[in-house]
Amino acid sequence: MKKKIAAVLFGLVAGGGTVALVEGISSVLYPPPPGMNFHDPDAMKSFVATLPAGAFLLVLLAHACGAFVAGLVCSWFLRRRFVRGGVLLGSLFLMAGVANLLTIPHPVWFAVIDILVYLPCALAGTFVWNRESAAATSETPPQNSDANS
Repeated sequence: MKKKIAAVLFGLVAGGGTVALVEGISSVLYPPPPGMNFHDPDAMKSFVATLPAGAFLLVLLAHACGAFVAGLVCSWFLRRRFVRGGVLLGSLFLMAGVANLLTIPHPVWFAVIDILVYLPCALAGTFVWNRESAAATSETPPQNSDANS
């Protein structure tokens, strides 16, 4: 049980780091105005209204990649597919995404796609790791410890 909790935590950290990295790229490509107060809702609303669709697509990419990496790392840590971990991570990312949508105004098309992206991407990460690991393990013959004695 402790290993499963650790796997989910590692997945959460890796996925969160991935989101931060890709969103960091987005903030370089689409920087906020100098001196902008991010705690001012009106300033945020004005800034978001000026962003092109490309900025929102990068944020969607960040969220999708973050959820995918979270599921991937969770299964990698356990060395097996952990579907419940993928569902849990996808749900946690979904809750964070909904909180983001409630605090920062976004276009409707973005909100709809954003809500739909987390669970499938987290599960895809879980299943992709399992496919790769299964191929690697099936090619490795079992070791016989009695052969050296």
